[in-house]
Amino acid sequence: MNLLKTSAVVLLSALVLCISCKKDEDSSKLYLDGSLKITFPTYAAQGYTKSFSLDTLTTLSRDDDKPIGYYYVNPFTAVTDTLIEPDGTVRATKFSITVPYDTLGNIHLTLGVFSSDEYYGKTAGADFVVVKEGLDGKGSITGYDARTSDLKFIDSRDNRRYDAARVGSLWWMRQNLAWDGDGVAFRGYDVMSGVFGRFYTWNQAQTACPEGWRLPTEKDWNSLARAYDPEAAEGADYKGLATRIMGSLYFNGTRMWTYFKDMDIKNDSGLSVMPVGYAALATDDVFNFTALYTYAAFWTADQKDSQGLFRYLYQDRNIVYLGKADKDSFAATVRCVKDAE
Repeated sequence: MNLLKTSAVVLLSALVLCISCKKDEDSSKLYLDGSLKITFPTYAAQGYTKSFSLDTLTTLSRDDDKPIGYYYVNPFTAVTDTLIEPDGTVRATKFSITVPYDTLGNIHLTLGVFSSDEYYGKTAGADFVVVKEGLDGKGSITGYDARTSDLKFIDSRDNRRYDAARVGSLWWMRQNLAWDGDGVAFRGYDVMSGVFGRFYTWNQAQTACPEGWRLPTEKDWNSLARAYDPEAAEGADYKGLATRIMGSLYFNGTRMWTYFKDMDIKNDSGLSVMPVGYAALATDDVFNFTALYTYAAFWTADQKDSQGLFRYLYQDRNIVYLGKADKDSFAATVRCVKDAE
């Protein structure tokens, strides 16, 4: 073997040895005992504040009982704040996170442990969504077209404002009812009531509308369908109606009705329907929510075979279907109507 080849072999051997030493060195690090966890409400409003106490977030310890350093990363400033230095110096044991009033969207909060020569570091995180109600283009729902022809009214029970569009001889609410005297908020977070509206069982929906308004009947839905198809029959599935009542809406910048080339959303009715899905009772008064972005469901005042009748839409079918469900274990959204004078 010549000198050049001998040198290459020696160099390669040294490199392999170095890598092997590095692996051995890394593998000698220890893992902290215990757990690290931080939580935040899945949906939070602007201005919301949550306080944390470090002793409720960690059970970590070292085998040698030496101190552990902790820090968190403020998701709104990207600043890393040290709570406890690795040498045990305590700067703070409590901290707070406040959602700024100029923030919307998906946020990630990080809590971490400083690594050392002897121990691996560790992090825990919490993902949440900042939301804001309102249809003025500054809230979570955008794409809503305010119209001068709308009827504007206030629900005297909670002073919440609504718009209504006239179709034929009826005024139809343009937003999902959000009255919190009954029903449940999306995934159980009350902050979502003013964003998606609330979800009511059929029995709850019968008395949910504000004074002067009522839950639409199948006859009312037929009147809506006949405004666009004079041949629409009461109790049928209404072909061609879905795109006339769907709204081209966005939730925190995400298109709600997924684009399909055969679904040309017109919303010429003004109902601005959003796909927030439905809820089904699981156990102990807890509802599971399904079909966000793909499905919309609205109770009617009618019933059949001891079940409540509802109208529903899919993302990719230009049809408003008629369905029926249990009166107490299925929850859907509500649009109220009022006779036009």
